[in-house]
Amino acid sequence: MKRSRLKFSRYYPLLRQRLRQRSRRQILLGSSVGLSLLLISITILVLSDRNNPVGLTNWVVLLPQQIMGRRNPKDTTVLKLASQSPQERVAQLEAIATGPKSLNRGRARYLLAVDAIAGQQGREALRWLDKLEWEYPVLAGHIVLKRAQAYQLTGNKAQAQEAWQELLQRYGNQPVAAEALYAFLSDDSPYRKPKKESIAPKYASTIWSSEQPWLAKKIQQMYDFSAEEPKYWERALKNYPSHPRIIELIQQKLKDQPNQPQLMLLLARYTFDQPGVTLVLDKLVSNYGKSVDEKNRAIIQPKDWEAIALAYWKDRKYAQASAAYANATPLPKHTYLGARALQYAQKPKAAKLAYKKMVEEFPDAKETALAYLQLAALEPPIDKIPYFDQVIDRFPDRAAEALLAKAKTLEQLKSPNAAEQAYQLLIDNYSNSDAAADYRWQMAQEAAQNGDILTAWHNVQPILKNNPESLIARRAGFWSGKWATQLGRTQEAEAAFKQVITNHIQSYYAWRSAVQLGWNVGDFTTLRQSSLTINWPTV
Repeated sequence: MKRSRLKFSRYYPLLRQRLRQRSRRQILLGSSVGLSLLLISITILVLSDRNNPVGLTNWVVLLPQQIMGRRNPKDTTVLKLASQSPQERVAQLEAIATGPKSLNRGRARYLLAVDAIAGQQGREALRWLDKLEWEYPVLAGHIVLKRAQAYQLTGNKAQAQEAWQELLQRYGNQPVAAEALYAFLSDDSPYRKPKKESIAPKYASTIWSSEQPWLAKKIQQMYDFSAEEPKYWERALKNYPSHPRIIELIQQKLKDQPNQPQLMLLLARYTFDQPGVTLVLDKLVSNYGKSVDEKNRAIIQPKDWEAIALAYWKDRKYAQASAAYANATPLPKHTYLGARALQYAQKPKAAKLAYKKMVEEFPDAKETALAYLQLAALEPPIDKIPYFDQVIDRFPDRAAEALLAKAKTLEQLKSPNAAEQAYQLLIDNYSNSDAAADYRWQMAQEAAQNGDILTAWHNVQPILKNNPESLIARRAGFWSGKWATQLGRTQEAEAAFKQVITNHIQSYYAWRSAVQLGWNVGDFTTLRQSSLTINWPTV
């Protein structure tokens, strides 16, 4: 039955109102969906991992990497220019940087920007850096760093701060982000300021707060930024704690709040060779050496004690190093170094006890051979021989060294026949060892001092044949050439000098050999006045 027009008209005002409300909801929903899709397309990797607010970077870099990956990776034109001075390479770089799109063009633009920053030309650098991360994504983080530095040169603090923020948020997992963290957190940072009220759009909470609260939170995080948030610092300590900028920040934080053992431990690990680090370690050991955390675990773990021991060792505080090794993981290496540190600390009795304890606890470790040799060094000659015999019988890698030491000890004990047998055993069984080379060199020197040049020359020949790469070979080779010259053996002399240059090109004796060959390298009297040309290798 047809519905009455009068009956229908009765509900028309209400229906029209409902239609208007539905239309508004559809428009609002459509706008929300459109904006959501836009945000999702931009932050697709961010939304896939709600705990990763910097995932945007991964997506941004992905597409250019796929495109650039198809370029020719063997084109090294710009790499060759990198070794030239900025003035020499600028014309060629600009020609490449303004040419067709390529991997080389991205490299050239980056290098031009670096040169411009070095020349205090911030605006010029910004010109080359414009959208460069899309063209050269492999250095995207470094490009943003250079952009921040360029803005600083122009005096544009706001843009510089924005670039530093981008570097920290988008590339926070890369070591280059340490520069941004330092820019914000260093004591002299121009960007340190009190926290302000959020500037996130108000519609972020009104549109999605009820239906999509996690999306609203993400938008809030995109607008709210503070480099002092713990996540940035924690990520830096986890991913790149040894970065020089992070080390500087650690040192600054310890000045403000010295009671932070974990930061002290990082200094022990990564600055063990820097002056003054042991002053920090003294406080660490004295205040936390026996302390435990809330889970009843030692604050200083065995692996940390190893780092502390190494720092003390580098600073030649051997007594403290030995104590630290005693708390490290009980390994042969640590036990041996602990005993050796006592020996360096002029504590021979304690060192002997430590060595003897080691050979009992680790009888077959390779470091045990060293312990026996050091025990022998601490004993009078009459008591040395048993330790040498232990090494000769049980540790073939160190047997030659022990044989040489045993032979010298037998000479001290006035046992020439036994000493000669030990020397002969060394030559017969370990002719390729450094110990055999040392013995032959000793015999050659004695012969030369006695005027027997021919015997001296003969004694060094096995060194050059069996041990050409040893340290003693550079000296032996040079003197082999000198003695051969005195004997009139010109060809043998030339071959010896050339062998030294070939095998030990960076040594003092290579230079001396070149002088003997007549090369224009200067000598003791003319080197200061010489003008030598350096030939750099090509890339």
